[in-house]
Amino acid sequence: MRLSNYIVSGLQFSTICALLCFLVPRRTTAYRQRNSAEYQDSTALDFAADRSSLEAHMRQHTRSYCTCGEALLQSKFCKHDFVVVAKRKSPRTQRFNGIHGSGPWHFAGTVITLSVEHVVKGSLEVNKNADFHFIQGSTCGVTPHMIPRENSTFLITGFHLRFPGCDKVHQDNCLQTKELFLVTRCSASQPLESLSITQVAGLFLDLYSCSAGSCSELRPYFWEPLPQSPTPFTCSYSYTALRCYTRFALCTKSSLTPNTCTFRAVNRIPTSQSVLAKLPPVLHPTIHGALASQVTDEHRFRACLRHSGLA
Repeated sequence: MRLSNYIVSGLQFSTICALLCFLVPRRTTAYRQRNSAEYQDSTALDFAADRSSLEAHMRQHTRSYCTCGEALLQSKFCKHDFVVVAKRKSPRTQRFNGIHGSGPWHFAGTVITLSVEHVVKGSLEVNKNADFHFIQGSTCGVTPHMIPRENSTFLITGFHLRFPGCDKVHQDNCLQTKELFLVTRCSASQPLESLSITQVAGLFLDLYSCSAGSCSELRPYFWEPLPQSPTPFTCSYSYTALRCYTRFALCTKSSLTPNTCTFRAVNRIPTSQSVLAKLPPVLHPTIHGALASQVTDEHRFRACLRHSGLA
């Protein structure tokens, strides 16, 4: 008798838990609908029919520096606030846990001082040290190999965050800093010598297009390829072969069809003084080596696609 009562009691407890789990989200949703007409209006758009509205809504309600998925280097170059070549000269680091006075900004990580050697994009200055905040230990934290090693030179892309000034009333809420150069999982942070010839040409020779009317829209597909040229100035690629496209191809205008774009590899870079002057000196041996090599980025691109089952 006691055993049967115990079983019945357990079933009743499980039923109550299930009902609570069902009711709590419904109550929360109802509360938001009653008290947020603005939210109701913003979600009333037909996102299925209006992709641009969906993308605008997502940008408004998410942190761009933490919501990205894997992206091509060309996309990061266009969308991020800064692109620099920087060298780590000291092993010293400093931890940070949130930013005082910045409200609910609770990310943590490591601050590393780097010497900026080349600025491709952004407001950082050459030959000056800058503190870079590497987010760690969260959903958008960097992986260990993205942390520059001592005496290594890295290509780094990231986000320039600006915070309001100190609160004159509550001095305890003064910011540690008014701006951050932030590096997250969405960033590119890799040894400079690991760049391919195509990536070097895209970054330093202006072959990565970003302006309106250029080949700057890079859209992945997951199962079936997108229709041919769904949107002018757009390149589509298989997400499963992302590494092939990001290392050995860039989106550029097609020479065959107007207002269309295609992926192409860059096989060699001229070694004239005017061209080499645009590149960090550490890359000069890579450029000379590519001229002597019989294997080009186009060969690597096709081989990579074959291994990915796409060619």
